[in-house]
Amino acid sequence: MIEASTPRLPDEPTPAQLDAWIELAGILSDPTFLENLRADAADTWGGGFDVAAYKRASDEAARAARDARARGVAPSSAEAARIVEGFVSGFAAASGKPADGAFRASLRDRFTRHAPRASRYWELVAIMNGEPASSGRAPEWDWLTEAVKHHLRAP
Repeated sequence: MIEASTPRLPDEPTPAQLDAWIELAGILSDPTFLENLRADAADTWGGGFDVAAYKRASDEAARAARDARARGVAPSSAEAARIVEGFVSGFAAASGKPADGAFRASLRDRFTRHAPRASRYWELVAIMNGEPASSGRAPEWDWLTEAVKHHLRAP
């Protein structure tokens, strides 16, 4: 996935693409970042993954998190727990796995080790590909990350 998503520097790059290229080189020089990205990719894309179902679950969770944030709902709230449950169920279904304790622990671990640089990596890839630099969902995903870490705590 990393190799397939790595952009090529155009023959005549824009200044933004040059800056993105340099920043990408710095991010990709960190072996821990690459290990985490590979582990997440293997967890997600390994066998029978339903991309459309994941996109639906992801979009729904982002909308719910955006709405909750706008209303000042805390990631530790009961409402946040329901949003997390919806995301867990949708992601498990997309993965073809039961939303059991092992799946929940795996998801918690993924969100716990998520580095903000992963979001930046995808923004830089978008810049290199001449696409908009951000989906605009980062604040929702920051909120959802906190909610997942709170509600899927280790026993």
